Formats: sequence, structure tokens, C-alpha cells
Amino acid sequence: MPRQRRGSSKGKRAGPILRPPQDLRSEDVQASLDPRLSTIVSVLLVAGTFAVYSQVLGHEFIRLDDRTYVTENPTVLAGLSASGVAWAFTTTHASNWHPLTWLSHMLDCQLFGPHAGWHHFTNLLLHCAAVWLLFVVLNRMTKSIWASAFAAALFGVHPLHVESVAWIAERKDVLSTFFGFLTLLAYVRYTERPVAGRYWIMAILLALGLMAKPMLVTWPFVMLLLDYWPLGRFDQVKYEQGGVMQTWWRLIREKLPLIALAAASSVMTILAQKRGGAVASSALIPLDARLSNALITYVCYLGKTVWPAGLAVYYPHSYQAAPGLHTAGAVLLLAVVTAVAIQTRQTRPYLIVGWLWYVGTLIPVIGLIQVGSQAMADRYTYVPLVGIFVLIAWGIGDSVRLTRVRRAVLGGICGACIGALMAVTWPQVGYWRDSVRLFEHTLEVTSDNAPAQVFLAQTLYSQGRHEEAIAHYTEAARLQPNDLGTVYNLGLALYLEGRMEQAIGRFAHVLRIKPDHAATHLYLGSSLAQTDRFAEAIAHSKTALRINPGLKRAHYDLGMALAGTGEYEDAIHHYEQWLGLDPSSADTHFRLGDAHLSLGRLEQAAVHYAAGLRIRPDDAEAAAKLAEIRSGQGDRN
Repeated sequence: MPRQRRGSSKGKRAGPILRPPQDLRSEDVQASLDPRLSTIVSVLLVAGTFAVYSQVLGHEFIRLDDRTYVTENPTVLAGLSASGVAWAFTTTHASNWHPLTWLSHMLDCQLFGPHAGWHHFTNLLLHCAAVWLLFVVLNRMTKSIWASAFAAALFGVHPLHVESVAWIAERKDVLSTFFGFLTLLAYVRYTERPVAGRYWIMAILLALGLMAKPMLVTWPFVMLLLDYWPLGRFDQVKYEQGGVMQTWWRLIREKLPLIALAAASSVMTILAQKRGGAVASSALIPLDARLSNALITYVCYLGKTVWPAGLAVYYPHSYQAAPGLHTAGAVLLLAVVTAVAIQTRQTRPYLIVGWLWYVGTLIPVIGLIQVGSQAMADRYTYVPLVGIFVLIAWGIGDSVRLTRVRRAVLGGICGACIGALMAVTWPQVGYWRDSVRLFEHTLEVTSDNAPAQVFLAQTLYSQGRHEEAIAHYTEAARLQPNDLGTVYNLGLALYLEGRMEQAIGRFAHVLRIKPDHAATHLYLGSSLAQTDRFAEAIAHSKTALRINPGLKRAHYDLGMALAGTGEYEDAIHHYEQWLGLDPSSADTHFRLGDAHLSLGRLEQAAVHYAAGLRIRPDDAEAAAKLAEIRSGQGDRN
């Protein structure tokens, strides 16, 4: 870390000279320094961003991940506490280490309880703050208020960013970016007067951002880009020390503590994701498939930036390399843009800075290390698109020689562009109103999307819309016939609906995929017992208990199957095993009564019928059997 030396000319030198675009007019600099104008622009940016997202205040929690982060997480729901803070810093729950994100959710629960609207409000507030900070940072570095405002507005209202803002579980995106932009503001202050105190502030802010989401591991690289443009530190250091290598080494050495923070965060993240099973194996997604998907995804994000249509919460991965022409086309486009950026680096340095910002900050989430099963995700563009927005904002002003009339026309065009994006963002935010609408929209704009079918099926089933859920489970199983989870869930839904023969077929298919799947043996045994296929039921129920003795429910199913074969003593033993775990089960009491009755043990049968009727007094069949027993006992008396 650089330290200012007392008594040396170097220690007293002025900070680096900012180098705005070469065509910047003096009136632009004057405008950027006008605090009233900056305040007005800031208010408009925040107000516009808040307006286009305001409907989230009436949205619900989403079934996807919001349960993990809030609604079914007892530690988070309990609010802030000493034990909660300790958990946040030690857990790798949800396959991530992001203690600051957990603490922010705990604080929301402490203040607002499980009220979704307030949790959405926090996300929106952080996004609005990030928009303002981006404007402040760009304006301070470049002294170009209108280009800074346009870039910040694009960041604020672009539809690709809806996922990061409207999804409560993506608090980590908006929170980490808020601290990321604060870090850049602190970095600009440090470059203006490089003293240790300012450096430590910057380092602390970066550490906080990394503890919200490790996306900021690329931030030292971003700072090097900003050193080149607009801060102009490459030229200054080269002038003072001489030589390209000395320049690079000086600027990199300055950032070594920050690089160490990023490296530590990367290690923690990889360990957490591997421990949580979130990292896909090379057997599932081969290296050539990852490379081709990464190259094509770079281009797809650019396409959706220009034409933000067909946005979805989940884009399915093919798990195979794309056709050679598609990959070659992506490589050619990326190479051409990179070549242009390099060629014009002297006259239009913002091109290479913006382009490398986009390419570099996407690397952690581009899929080379595949986390999850999606091909791409809109939320991954939240930080990287800042580079494209900078490239666009300064490129527009640099493309023509601006007169006052042309400036006015250009301003109108930029305003119309922002208005058009807001018009697209508004309905996109609306799709996040609830889980059903979100997943239905995803299926409308994607094809062969088995995970989205499953997400929708789970949501519908939880709402009691069972037949609709089974239809979506069936479609998911058609698309992924060998996906264990999909086929198992379909079988379970059919079982719970009493469609035993269909459930048996699905469970049998699961066992062909994974023969030792204990839960499937459990439900298959139960299904077979309920269709009077007792010998097969006994075999599967015993297998379930052998694989997983904790599946105590198998005792009930085994008892039912054994009773069906006339093995009443053994059946009674297993019924009593289950009854010890669930003494409030009326069915178990009734079946015990039946077994004892079959063995002629009338008193024991009467005891269990009576116990079952105390739990479920409206069971006519059990009441009749109990009455018959008591009547017979009365006759004998």
C-alpha cells in the first residue's frame, strides 16, 4: 500500500490529473461542477428508477430461493441476534458465504417481519442508491455530467436488471453493487490524495461488498481499467517513473491488498459452492460445452442489452457444445469488437475500458466454472453491463461533432431511449408479482424448459391446484426422462392424488435410474400395498428400511402389506413401531384393531378402535366394528 513520505517532493505532489474525453467542452466541465444541477440530475435518476420499480412493493415472495433466504429460514426469520450473527459468518447455507447478505435479511425480519413488500422496498432502495452512486462516480472521474447521467439511467431502468431488483433472494446483487460503487468512489478519492487512511476506507468497503456477494472479485481489475481511463494514472506514473513495465507494476502493487481480499473471497466461494453441491461436474457439462456456452452467452447478453425481449428467470442449458458455426460467429464478433477497442484506445479510450469491464467482470459467472444448471442468467449482467453503458454513453457524444442543436437532438434521442426501456421494464417487473405468473411467463418465452415446468408444478401443487401441477410435472418428465428429481416428484404427486397405478410406473422408473433411492422404495411399497400387491410391497418397504432406517413411515406400509398376506403378528409389530412415533394416527389404531380382530383378540381390538375414534370420531366403519365387539361381549355376559 502506498504511503505518503514526509519531507519528500513525491509525498507532496498533487493527485493524478483526470483525463476526460478529448472533445469535452468547457461548458460540460462547468455543468458537472454545478452542485444544483448535479442534485437535480440525481433526484431525477432516483425518482425515475423508483417509479419504474414501485410496483414491487405489492409483490409476494417467490417460491424460487426466497424460501431458502427468508420465508423458510428460521434463523433469518428470528431477526438479528448474537447467534444469528455467528451463523451468518460461519454458514455456507445456499452454497454461498455472504454474511452481510444474511444480516441484511435478518435486519428486514427484525424491522418488518415476513412482510414481502418491505423486503422488496429494501432491494429497491439499494438499487436506487447504486444508481445515484454510479452517477456520482462517473461524473467525478470524467467531469461529463450528461454522459454520466445517461450511463446511470441505463443502469437504473434497463430490463435486464429487473431480476436483481425484483427478486428478494437477489439482495446480494444490489447490496454488493452498492458497496462496490462506494468502493470506486473511495478509490477516486484515494487517487486524488493517496494516503493510507483513504486506502483503508476503500479496502473496508470492498471487503463489505465481497461479504455480500463475491461478484466484486474483479474490482481490482476494474480499478486498473479506471487508472487507464478516465483517471489517466498510466500516463502520470509512466511520466514519473518511466517504462511500461514499471507503470504496470506500480499500479498493480498498489492493489495487492485488494487482490488478496478478492482471492480470499474466491476461495471461500468455491469451497461453499462445492460443499453445497452447486458446482456442476465436468461429466454433466463437458469443457467444450462450457466454452461454447460462455462465448455465445457473451453475445446473447449484448443482444438482450440492445433488444431486451424474451427475458426469463431460467434459461435451460443444453449440456452440449453449440453448433460450430454458432461458436465461430460468437468468437468472430468478440474478436472484432476487441480489435476495434484496442485500435482506438488512444482516441477513444472509453471503448476499451467499457469493453474490458464487460468481458472481465462477467468471467466469474460466465459458466467456465458452472454453478447451477442454467445456461445464463439476467442477474449476472447487473455489474458487467456498466461497462457497455459507459461505452454507449461516451461513444454517442463522441460520434458526431456536437453543436447546440445537435446536443439538443441527441439529448432527446437519449431521453426517448430511456423512456422506451422504462416501458419495457414496467411489465417485466410485473411478471415478478408471484411465482405462478413468473414461471408461466418463463415458459412463454423459452422452449423445452424442464426446470421451469418443475418450478411451476411445485408452486401450483402448494396452492392446491394438483391436476395442473401434475400436467407440468408430466411435461418436465417428458423433457428430462432420466432426471431423478423430476420423475420422483411426478410419482409422488400421483401417489398423493391416489393415482396408484400411474405412481407405481413412475417410481419403478426412478429405481431404474437410482436403485438405492430409499424414499422411492418407501412410496412404491405403499403404492403396491394399496393396490393389493402385498408381496412386492413387503420387499420394497423392507428395502427402504434397510437403506435408510430413519424412514419410519415404512413400518406402517410394511404392516399393511403383512396384514394383507395374513401375517398379522408381524403386521402388529410394525404398526406398533409406527404408532410409537405417531400416536395420533387414527389409521394406525384402526389397522391394529383389524389385525387383533383377525387374531380373535377382541379386547385389544376394542382398545385400538376406541383410541382411533377418539382421534377421528366420525369413522363409521370403526364405530360399527367397536359396537359389534361390545355387543358380542355383552351377550356373553
